[in-house]
Amino acid sequence: MHSGSAVVETASSDEELLVAIGRRQDQEAFNALYRRHEKRLFKLALSLVRDAQEAQDVFQRTLLRIWSGCQYYRPHATSSTFSYLAQILVNEARKNLRHRQRLRLRAK
Repeated sequence: MHSGSAVVETASSDEELLVAIGRRQDQEAFNALYRRHEKRLFKLALSLVRDAQEAQDVFQRTLLRIWSGCQYYRPHATSSTFSYLAQILVNEARKNLRHRQRLRLRAK
């Protein structure tokens, strides 16, 4: 067993998982965090963009941002880990909506 799996097995909090992802690009920690929050994050994406395919795209881009940006995560800088993840998703949804608006303007 490599050190990453030990972190996931003993991690009691999402913060520990985010730190493991950020410091070591720990795939198992990422998978654990994904499993814990996938349903809530996807529901949030769907409520923001109101289209299942676009929600999936926003959700996937959010996962990429989480994976690539965890090294900047500061524990206790937000009220909860979910609010940190949700803010990333909201930012991605906003980008998606701006892009959709630009496409509509070009089509006119």
